[in-house]
Amino acid sequence: MLSPLFGVDSATHTITFPGSGATVLSHTALADIGVFVADALVTGRGRNAVVYTATATTTYAELASRLDAVTGHKWARVTQATSEREAEIGLSPNTLADFLARFFVFIPNNPQATAWPVDKTYNAQHKLPGQTLDQVIRKTFTS
Repeated sequence: MLSPLFGVDSATHTITFPGSGATVLSHTALADIGVFVADALVTGRGRNAVVYTATATTTYAELASRLDAVTGHKWARVTQATSEREAEIGLSPNTLADFLARFFVFIPNNPQATAWPVDKTYNAQHKLPGQTLDQVIRKTFTS
């Protein structure tokens, strides 16, 4: 989620919120997802189950505050109305731009699809450690 594709632009220190800053997202480092899914497959504990992973769940506004604190830069906050993204849907069918427009319209209206309580995740239930959001931000933007 820490990429321009999802509204986080390190070049301009800008974070664009779909809807409002209250949209909730769960975060998991890509390396951690690999570890958690491998554990679920190898141990069989994820058999016939949906495996949710996360090491943090925040709103976009909270994410922006963490970006400020960890990077030492003040990140600009830009809200984008869902209607702006709705107008983009279908303009470039079957492209990344179309997918992202759909994603930015979908997530504010369907938080259950993008956020879940960390304590209910596969990694938390099986005591699998993962990187904190601050660690991921630090690695992504200050290394």
